[in-house]
Amino acid sequence: SCAAYKARKAAEKITAREHIHNLSEGILLIRIDDRERELNQLNQIGNHKKAETREAEIDAQNQKIISAFKNHYNFSKFCFYPYGNGKEVIVDRDYSSIYNVNNEQCELDWSLPIYFLFHDRDSWPENILSNPSFIIHKYDGHNIQLLEKPFPAKFKPSGGGLFKSGYDFNQGVEDMNILLTNYLADNPES
Repeated sequence: SCAAYKARKAAEKITAREHIHNLSEGILLIRIDDRERELNQLNQIGNHKKAETREAEIDAQNQKIISAFKNHYNFSKFCFYPYGNGKEVIVDRDYSSIYNVNNEQCELDWSLPIYFLFHDRDSWPENILSNPSFIIHKYDGHNIQLLEKPFPAKFKPSGGGLFKSGYDFNQGVEDMNILLTNYLADNPES
């Protein structure tokens, strides 16, 4: 019915408002690509030169992401963690592998609300051919949840796909920061 639909939409907006305020006061943990499995396989088959080259490419991309967050994101506190440590970080709440923009262990108040930013194709395998997005998630103790609209959880890249050489991480992170800030301003706590 129309009344039920309106009630559901109003509840979604309240939930989105709560999440945006929690994120602004909390921590965004950003998953950084490490391609550990790919690099191990290359080394195991003796292709050490390709593994070194690939590792350098991954490190360069990660430094661009870290720099973009350092220079263009101030919506919440943030830190980074390696892709291969996802279970330990998200499920087990082991924050020993989390680091800041200076590659030092993050020292934060881990009782704050924690959100997760994924930015590789593994987050949305059903859309493998489309351009990936930055996507913000919340772990509820049992499942990783995509925050649904109207929360601005997905940020599509402009100027090429996320892993294409033309992608500007600075612009992508700045756009995300602006969208989050505007959503917070447009949805004050009640």
